[in-house]
Amino acid sequence: WFVEGCGARLSCVVSRRLTEGEDHHVVVAKIREAQVREDYWDGKTFCAPHGKAAFLTFLGSQTFGHVLPGN
Repeated sequence: WFVEGCGARLSCVVSRRLTEGEDHHVVVAKIREAQVREDYWDGKTFCAPHGKAAFLTFLGSQTFGHVLPGN
């Protein structure tokens, strides 16, 4: 199952918590399984299908970006 509106999901095992707070947690985790909805995968690239909303992506070094749907 997928959370409504999500194109992918990860199953992770948390090995330790680095910080705890009311608004967020920073954890160290290992990905056990990853799945993507078929309409978000073209066999090579993860991308929102035409007409779907943009999604957030991590670019590294504390930088995030967004990916717009393809044409």
